[in-house]
Amino acid sequence: MAVYRNTITRGSIDVLASTFSTVVTMVGEDWFRAAAAVYVGAHPPTTPSLLRYGADFPAWLSAFEPARDTPYLPAIARLDRLWWDAYFAADADALDPQALSVLSAEDLENTGLRLHPSVRIAEFDHNLASLWQAHRQDAPSREFGIAEGTECILIARSGLEVEGTIITPASHAFLAACRVGASVMTAADRAVATDPTASLPDLIRPLLVAGVFTHLAAARPGSEHDD
Repeated sequence: MAVYRNTITRGSIDVLASTFSTVVTMVGEDWFRAAAAVYVGAHPPTTPSLLRYGADFPAWLSAFEPARDTPYLPAIARLDRLWWDAYFAADADALDPQALSVLSAEDLENTGLRLHPSVRIAEFDHNLASLWQAHRQDAPSREFGIAEGTECILIARSGLEVEGTIITPASHAFLAACRVGASVMTAADRAVATDPTASLPDLIRPLLVAGVFTHLAAARPGSEHDD
């Protein structure tokens, strides 16, 4: 039983190290594996598959006393988790851009854009998405400065590649509305409320190119009130 428990513990720590690879890069292998061992001891896996293991690790890090001097770590772990979930999400064909061109203004009031299963979005009040990106490079900069200001990121998979792209707060608001089933026009209204200079064509064009949407569907009732 001791050998079995040790094997499960090592396997769980290995999965966490793979899932939260950017955190490992930032804190070092030894620190991370020591922290992961504490996490595994308190939260052992409950299913044979470890693919979804560690979903609450970012939140756990925020209360982990040795991580208090690096308050950005939970956000980095959250982004790592979003990347992991995007990588293992279901596949789907991207929406043909021509599908939007035939819609009338009335159609846009009642039709929503469904997101690709891999799409993940996040918003921060510091440039933590850029910090995460910098440490996923082959040679991360050690002179990166954390600064205040809203920063948003889109994480999505195209083929076998998962990309993290910094997006505007307006694009984030648009995608957040699409995620809950809002109509195209409602999503556009939320984007404009975030940034009055935002325009629907400028919002949608790069998202279509990135394959973020899969199909059109009727807007969900009440979605105009969802967060």
